[in-house]
Formats: sequence, structure tokens, C-alpha cells
Amino acid sequence: MLDLIKHVFITITTFVFTMLPSSPATHSALIISPTPTPIINEFIIASANVTEDDVTVNISARLPINGGLVTGSVSGFCEGSLQGTYDGQENGKISGTLNGTCGYFILKTAATATFTGVVHKSTGEIPITYTAKAENNTEAGSVVLKFKP
Repeated sequence: MLDLIKHVFITITTFVFTMLPSSPATHSALIISPTPTPIINEFIIASANVTEDDVTVNISARLPINGGLVTGSVSGFCEGSLQGTYDGQENGKISGTLNGTCGYFILKTAATATFTGVVHKSTGEIPITYTAKAENNTEAGSVVLKFKP
């Protein structure tokens, strides 16, 4: 059995090396070549701070510049995540939800929000309207997320 395993290993190794160029330096370069780094400019990173009654919520969103899945986070008085979609157009539609908790220390309550807005690529602004719910309270409002155009 050990001879069979050794034979298979040698056969595979020989086949692989016959497919590569003959220079040992080339073999090393092919095997250890680095993975390409993604281009950061493929995303819009937008943020806003909302302060009301001495309470601040920070919103951060990451949008694919040509449209797709929007992800992000909420921090401060409320903590959670943001998910949505963006159509990729100049003055394009964005919509989604925020899910998390709001409050102090152990006195936190579940909170959700839905939002819609428009991405103005040329001005670096995303005005959104939202409806937030926590316990028996519902509040509607608006905020402008900003990014470097």
C-alpha cells in the first residue's frame, strides 16, 4: 500500500513539474506569487452622525460604486448592522434596513429601521429618510450621509 501511495505522489509531482517552465526560479515565482490587492476605489464609504436629546448615533455605509449589496454599521447609543441595495446610478436609489440594540449598558432594547434615499455621486451626499422602531415607539426622520466624491 505504501508503495502505491509513493507511486501516485511521484506521478502527480512529475506531471505538475512537466507543465511548468523549466527554470527553478520560475517555479518559485509561480508558486509564491502574491494575490492581487482589490482596488479600494470600487466602493463608496459614507457616514453620518445623528444627535438628538444628547444621544449620538454614528452610521457608516459601504456601497459598491457600480451598485449591489450595501453593508455598514451603527455605533454610539445604538449598535448594529446596516444592509441594503444600491442601483449604481448617479442619483441612484438606495434602500435597506438597520438592525441592532439601543440603550445604556444592560438596559438595551432591540431596534430596527428601514431607509430609502438617493446617492448623489457627483456631490458626495446621500440624503435618506428612515422609519425607526424600538419597543412601542416609532420615529421617522432624515439624515444626509456624506462621502468624498
